[in-house]
Amino acid sequence: MKFLTFEVFNKITHSNPYWSDRWIYISKVVDFLKTIEFKTSLELGTNGLSLISTSDTMGIDGEHTYLHDATKPFPIKDKQYDIFIALQVFEHLEGNQRAAFREVMRTSRKALLSFPLEWHCPKDPSHHALTHKHFKEWTLNIEPKKTWVCHARAFYYFEF
Repeated sequence: MKFLTFEVFNKITHSNPYWSDRWIYISKVVDFLKTIEFKTSLELGTNGLSLISTSDTMGIDGEHTYLHDATKPFPIKDKQYDIFIALQVFEHLEGNQRAAFREVMRTSRKALLSFPLEWHCPKDPSHHALTHKHFKEWTLNIEPKKTWVCHARAFYYFEF
């Protein structure tokens, strides 16, 4: 399995300010992924930057395995993927986070999600002042196997 490296990350993102400083947490995610067993993966909302070269992807625009709105039922079989990954995506699901998480549980055996933790951005309600309380509601109060915080982001890892 081939994981994203700093060299590839830098080559893809060098001129894009959207990605500035993101390697700080992305590298921690890649390191974590190397410690767990999985063969198949689905990444949601990659913005053209997959963590795993063999991942299937889902998004609402661009080139993806599934050109699909994650607020709707996924066009995926039950437990088709070993791991589902969504970094900084669930806050954009406009009140449909719980339904999307049910689909994550249905279609995958594990999941790794990240959320913006306590960001101060009042003009952007999808990111502003989100706490672990929000994330627990979005993930149906299911206890993650592991959580951590890095670079103002909360990470939740689940095994279903």
